[in-house]
Amino acid sequence: PLSLARAELTKRGHMRGPGAAPSVSAKINGLFVTAAIIGLCASFAAIADAAVGAAHTLLPPFPTYVVGGGIATLLSLIPFGWAFLILTDLMAAIESLADDLELLNPVRDQIQQVWTWLRAGRTQSELRKIRTSLDRHPLFLSLAPQMRESLCLGARLISAPRGARLIRQGSRSTDLYLLVRGSVGVYRRDSMTQQSEMVLRLSSGSVFGEAGFFLDQERTADIVALEGCEVIKMARPAAFKPQENVNAQDGFRKKIWASQVLSGHPIFQRLPAEAILHILNFSEILTLPPRHWLMREGEASDGLWILIQGSAAVSVRGAARPDVSSGAVLGEIGLLWNSPRTASVHATSECVALKLSAPAFRSLVSRNLNFGARLQELGADRLERDRQSA
Repeated sequence: PLSLARAELTKRGHMRGPGAAPSVSAKINGLFVTAAIIGLCASFAAIADAAVGAAHTLLPPFPTYVVGGGIATLLSLIPFGWAFLILTDLMAAIESLADDLELLNPVRDQIQQVWTWLRAGRTQSELRKIRTSLDRHPLFLSLAPQMRESLCLGARLISAPRGARLIRQGSRSTDLYLLVRGSVGVYRRDSMTQQSEMVLRLSSGSVFGEAGFFLDQERTADIVALEGCEVIKMARPAAFKPQENVNAQDGFRKKIWASQVLSGHPIFQRLPAEAILHILNFSEILTLPPRHWLMREGEASDGLWILIQGSAAVSVRGAARPDVSSGAVLGEIGLLWNSPRTASVHATSECVALKLSAPAFRSLVSRNLNFGARLQELGADRLERDRQSA
């Protein structure tokens, strides 16, 4: 953005001699110098990280913490203190230039994010781990790079021991969470008895906290670590407006629900990130009213259904089968054996369900043969149960 700003000012004549707009010219050149100094500060921080790593390698355990921590502190205080002063001047310069050049608005937003990151005291290694986790997660890969980077710069990496409460029911916050390692339980408290019941277990790769992030709603459940966990806590970017792009936000929220189900499902959890991204990008996530028919026995098989929320009734040749709920995979038999539907399924409550079209399903199976084999096992098991029940 700074290069674009400089090119635009040169085109307008503001960078040619002192007569045109010397104040703007001087400030733009000052921004380039400041950017170079901030790069030098980042180099100091990298040296601090290297010093700690060397201390861990060369020294026994106890001196490692003393000497390594001392070196890191000495080398980090100088660049971070310097960076605070520089960023303060930089923000003031950009604010004064806002009226002169709209191209600097992205620069201001980026520096505001970096300033927040520096004030929080994050290390380069922590930022790298956060960025890598978001870049590899299929849900965040579907976001625009600028939005993903904003989430990354506003994020913290948290280590939570077993029993730690990450979210408290009834509290208000707008943070979004990504579970990097471990598992957490979702507990709902009864308003009358105040007793809690675990309603869902989330495993590594799950995203939670979307209601507060998107809708500014009170937290609807307690989230408690069931074992030692590593969690990325993402602050909502200042540029994010909950009241804007409601349809897009609703779609992303439903993708979060779908990713929660897929990451904990034994059939899907071993799929690579690209395959999960394929499912999320080439499927419809629908909200279905009670008594809505997902499929009818004998109809053509036009897609795979995955029940994300709610429950549904299943019948085969008019005989009822056990109801299914969140995580149920439906319609795989007709797709795998190229046959009509072998069962009828309708919603018994309001449901959220993912439907992957037949062409997208076949493309997924052709590139992930083990996934197709697991679905075949599921389908064969269902057919055997239906035969025994007949």
